[in-house]
This record gives sequence, C-alpha cells and structure tokens, in this order.
Amino acid sequence: MYISLFDRIVRPQFARRLWKAMGKPKAFFVPFGHYTSILSFPYAERLAYRFFKEKLAFRSPNLKEEIKEAKLSSSFQLSRKRSEVFRSCEPKPRQ
Repeated sequence: MYISLFDRIVRPQFARRLWKAMGKPKAFFVPFGHYTSILSFPYAERLAYRFFKEKLAFRSPNLKEEIKEAKLSSSFQLSRKRSEVFRSCEPKPRQ
C-alpha cells in the first residue's frame, strides 16, 4: 500500500484506517501530497514490480530452457511474418 503523508485528497488518517482494516499489509509512506506523489512513482514502480515478481512468479525447474525456446520460437515467427510482408510488397510480374 502506498500512503502519502501530506495528502489533502485522501487524508493520511483515513489511509491508515484502510491499512488497518486490510490487516496491515506492507505499506510505504512517502513525504508527498496527493498530486506531488507522482515524484515518487519510479520508486513505487520498482516496489510494485518486485512485489508481483515475488508473488506471481512461476518457478519451473527448466525455466532457462523454456525462456530460450520461447525467444527462439517468437523470433522464428517474427522472421516468417517479415518475409511474408516483404513478399507481399514485391512487384508482381505483368501478365
């Protein structure tokens, strides 16, 4: 949870009440207001990315091989699509 300490729109006391009602999940308090909190978005983005990476990451014993295969298949499909596009752009012989 992301709480701005000087927020005039969502007052900090109400944000804290919500935080407590939610069972006190991990919270980050930033020294900004409602609109100036945008200055801390790069920090919040890193925290959110880390959270989702920890909570939703699928751990596979063959993860490295699966990533390689996915990259190879996607690059193969991309090269096939490119060649189709280039073929469609070639001038057609007149009959």
